[in-house]
Amino acid sequence: MAQKRRRSRNFLTLIAIALIAATMAYAFWPKPALVDLGSVGRGPLMVTIDEEGQTRVRDIYLVTAPTTGNLDRITLQSGDAVRKGQKIAGITPAVPGMAEEAIAAPADGQVLQIYQAGGTMVVAGSPILEVGDISSDLEVVVDLLSSDAVSITPGARVLLDGWGGGTTLEGVVARVEPVATTRISALGVQEQRVDLTIDFTGPAEDREGLGHGYRLEARIVQWSDDAALLAPASALFRENGAWSVFRVEEGIAHLVAVDLGHSDGVHSEILGGLGEGDDVVLYPSSSLADGGAVVERVAQ
Repeated sequence: MAQKRRRSRNFLTLIAIALIAATMAYAFWPKPALVDLGSVGRGPLMVTIDEEGQTRVRDIYLVTAPTTGNLDRITLQSGDAVRKGQKIAGITPAVPGMAEEAIAAPADGQVLQIYQAGGTMVVAGSPILEVGDISSDLEVVVDLLSSDAVSITPGARVLLDGWGGGTTLEGVVARVEPVATTRISALGVQEQRVDLTIDFTGPAEDREGLGHGYRLEARIVQWSDDAALLAPASALFRENGAWSVFRVEEGIAHLVAVDLGHSDGVHSEILGGLGEGDDVVLYPSSSLADGGAVVERVAQ
C-alpha cells in the first residue's frame, strides 16, 4: 500500500514538473513579431519635377503714340476685347495744322494693360497700352534648376494644377532655354535657373478665367508607366549595400534583395526579386531577422 502511494506521488510530481516545464517553455518561446504588411502589385507610376510657374501671353503688342500731341481719353479698360484695326484713341498733334492721328489695335485680343488713360499730352513713342490674345495665345513659363532642366526635353508631358479652376490642365514642354541665369532663392542661395516654356494642349474652354501672369503648379513628367510592378517604398531598406525587403510566406519573414527602378517616394518600381501578389513587411524594425516569425497587426 505504501509502495502504491509512493508511485502515485512520483507520478503527480512528474506531472507537476512537466506542467512547469511547459509553462516556462511557453513563456520563453519566441513569439511572432507584430508587423504591418503591404502587397506587391501592378499600377501606374509617374516621376515628375514639380515647380511653380506663371502664365503669359506669347505675343504681346505694345501700342505707342505715333506722334507728340494730346491723347484723347481712352474708354477701354483692362480685359476689354478689341479687334484688329479697331480705333483705340486719337491724338491731336502738337504741331499746328497737322491732322489728327488715330491709334488702332494691332491684333485681335484683349487689353492687357493701360499705361496712359488719355486726356493729356504724350510724347511720340510713349507706351499707351498692351494687347494680347489670352484665349488662344497663352503659354506657361517655369524656371527650373539647371540640374533638373538637363533631363527635360521638348515634347515632355506636363500636368498643371493649383490655378484655381479645380481641374488638371494638360500641356507639353515647347522649349528649354539654352542659357541659365543666376537667381537668388528665398533662402538667399545663389542658383542657376533655366526657363521652360509650356504650351497648353487642351481646349481653351478648359482654362476659362486664366489670364496673363497667373500662378499655377507644373508637374513635368520625366517617366511614366501605366502598369509598373510596384512595392511600397516603406518596405525598402539597405542591407549589405543592396536594397532589400522582408517577404512574408506562411508567417515567416524572408530577407530578399531587390532590383529597383523608378520611385515617386510612395511606391517603387520593382525590376527583380519580387513578384506580383507578394506580401512585404512595412517599416521593418531592426530586430526583425531573416527567418523570423511574423503575424500581421490587426487594426482595432
